[in-house]
Amino acid sequence: VTLQINKELQHSSSGRNTRHLEFLAPSQSYRAGDHLEIMPQNADELIEEIAIGFGLVLDSVFKVTAADNPYLSQRSLASSIQHPCSVRHALKYYADLSSPPSKTLVSCLANRLRQTHKEKSEELESYLDASEHE
Repeated sequence: VTLQINKELQHSSSGRNTRHLEFLAPSQSYRAGDHLEIMPQNADELIEEIAIGFGLVLDSVFKVTAADNPYLSQRSLASSIQHPCSVRHALKYYADLSSPPSKTLVSCLANRLRQTHKEKSEELESYLDASEHE
């Protein structure tokens, strides 16, 4: 794949960044309206920090099955992983660690932390409460 056009669409004073990219992908076909998702690799330092914070063993291997949660979104991290995968690989290549977390994720984390880290759980729940009143 070769990048053909890389054009900024926002005015420099807007403080925002939106790019129009055009790629040459000779072995791929696409139609108008198709989307391309680009997922960058997460930095090893960030992955290790997250693993330590959540008590994850980076070289542990897991597999997601439909029985784990039949209501998974097709865009979720879990539905993206089709084969046995290490925690390290999932955090490096599949997890979006640079975007703000969704309310659903924050709620899930708060629930998981309630028994072991009550103060952190309450902090996350207060974040959720505050965001509902914005």
